[in-house]
Amino acid sequence: MTKKYKLIILIIVAAVVGVYFYRSATRIETVRVSGAEAANFKFLFSVIKDKKFDKKNNLNLEFVWSNPGEVERKLVAKEEGVEVGPYNPISLAETNLKGEQQLRSFAPILYTYYHFIVKADSPFHTLEDLRGAKIATRPKLSAAYKSLAIALKIAGMDLENDFKLTFGSIPENVKALTTGEADATLMSPPESVGLLVTGKYRQIAELENIWEKAAGASMPLVSLTAHKSWIEQNPRKVKRLRKTILDAATFIRENPQVVEEYKDLLNIQTDATLKLMKESLPLSYPASWNDEAHHFAITKAMEFGIIKSIPHEDIFIH
Repeated sequence: MTKKYKLIILIIVAAVVGVYFYRSATRIETVRVSGAEAANFKFLFSVIKDKKFDKKNNLNLEFVWSNPGEVERKLVAKEEGVEVGPYNPISLAETNLKGEQQLRSFAPILYTYYHFIVKADSPFHTLEDLRGAKIATRPKLSAAYKSLAIALKIAGMDLENDFKLTFGSIPENVKALTTGEADATLMSPPESVGLLVTGKYRQIAELENIWEKAAGASMPLVSLTAHKSWIEQNPRKVKRLRKTILDAATFIRENPQVVEEYKDLLNIQTDATLKLMKESLPLSYPASWNDEAHHFAITKAMEFGIIKSIPHEDIFIH
């Protein structure tokens, strides 16, 4: 075989290998995501699909929708083919400490952008005023409850001992506030907007502000999570998923007018509601991944006795 033919063969082989790797790198990969039947989740994921942020990152995200209490369980059980899903940092630490499952978080989804909401004519004006008050909150296993417990500990208060608690869904808690069964409830956009815009309610404290003073960063509520084995087998999908989430969150924060395209989803019925929703809802979505803020959360949870210890292995992917 002459040198000329050898060179031609080498060129052909190189071209075939190049095409293979190019197709592999640009191939659309499907990932099944456990999603919560909640407006803030559905808004983010709708933007991802409608604006094709997943396709731009060579992904096709398929969502398995469940009530919030089922989302984490479906990920752990890999039910309905779920591969990734939202997980609260404290819940993540608890799950890994049990030793039966090894899960890792690698991309942000929501900040803890929660407010204490009271009636406009309420005598409560500060967080301190609420000591001994009746608080309607989410169940103890929820991300909202765990975030609230830590934020209040940082503020020098104890959720279970300093307040009278009732537990329920968001609609149940709103009803408790409106009927007077509760003095305050904890809410986040978009649901909080619907109350505040009426002028009959006001907010008196934000967990985000309490947290930022202590941590110097925003408080993560839930982050995209998967089994450790899946992450190790799919490093490219992990990078693409993180970029997809961050691309969409950045788009929402820089283009709050996109909220107007989802009036039905967000139950926006008036111009006043639309204005307040544009101002508040985009702040719920992190535009960067901060694993240090997640470490701070579980460190505080251990200090306050909410979890027994910190998992030996790093559960937040840098």
